[in-house]
Amino acid sequence: MGMKCIGVDIGGTSVKIGLFETTGELLDKWEVKTRKEDGGVNILPDVAASIRKKLDEKGLDLKKDVAGAGMGVPGPVMPDGYVEVCVNLGWRDLNPQEELSRLLDGIPVKIIDTAGIRETEDVVEKIGVERSREKIQEADLVLLILDSSRELDDEDKEIIDSVGDKKCVVILNKIDLECKIDENVISNFENIIKISAKEEIGLSDLKETIKELFFSGKIDTESLIISNSRHKQALFRALENAEMALSKVRMNEYLDLISIFVTSALRALNEITGDELEEDLVNKIFGDFCVGK
Repeated sequence: MGMKCIGVDIGGTSVKIGLFETTGELLDKWEVKTRKEDGGVNILPDVAASIRKKLDEKGLDLKKDVAGAGMGVPGPVMPDGYVEVCVNLGWRDLNPQEELSRLLDGIPVKIIDTAGIRETEDVVEKIGVERSREKIQEADLVLLILDSSRELDDEDKEIIDSVGDKKCVVILNKIDLECKIDENVISNFENIIKISAKEEIGLSDLKETIKELFFSGKIDTESLIISNSRHKQALFRALENAEMALSKVRMNEYLDLISIFVTSALRALNEITGDELEEDLVNKIFGDFCVGK
C-alpha cells in the first residue's frame, strides 16, 4: 500500500477534505461544517478530528501512511504559512500551517491561498489552482485582492491578466502600511477600492461598490445558480408568500392578513441571509400607505 496525501479546502460554509494517492488519484472525499464562531478556533481541530476518523475507518496510520497534507484558505497567506487576517473564517494572527501539522502529529502541511494561480508540481496545490481558474471564468464578478504593501510579483501579474476580460473590482489591501504597488499596472480597471481589512478601513466603500454593480444592472445575474437546496426552498417560500401578499393587496384585504404573508416571506429570506427579523419591520413597510376596507 503506497503513501497517501490529504487535501483540505477551507471555505466559509464548509471544509472539503480529500484523501489522495500521491499520484493524484482521489480515494475519498467528505465535508465538515466550518464553525467560524469565537474567531474560528474550532475549524482546524474539527478538520484534524475528521481526518483521524476517516483514516481509522480505512485502517490507515497517520504517521506511517500519510506523506503530508495540503490546505487552501480563502485569504492571503505568507510564505511561511502565516495568515494575518482571514475575514471569512474569523482568523487573525494565526499560522494554520503549523497548527494543523501540530494537530496531526507533526506530518508536513503546506498551506496556499486557494485564489492563487501559479505553476506548481504539488498534486494537491494543482487541484486548487485549477479550481481557481475555473471559478474565475464562471464568476459574474471577480474580487481581485492585492497586497499594496509589497511589489507585484509574477503570480500577481498572471492573475491580473487572467481577469482582464471579466467584470472585476480590484481591492488594494493594507493601505495602513506604506504603498509599494505600481498602480499603473491596474490602471485599466474601472473599479479600484483601497482598504485595510485589519483596521476595517474602506469596507463600507467596497460593499457599496459591489451593490451598485449588481443593482445598476452592470452585471448580468440572469445566470445566477442556487446550489444550496435549503436556500432554494427558502426562496420558493418567499416567492409564494410574496405573491399571496400581492394578491391580497389587489383584493383590498385587511392589512393584518396581508402582513402575515409579508412576514413569512421576510422570514424565509432571513433563513438565507442569517438576519434577524425586526419586530416593527412590517409596520415600517405598511406605514406610508393604507390598504384595507
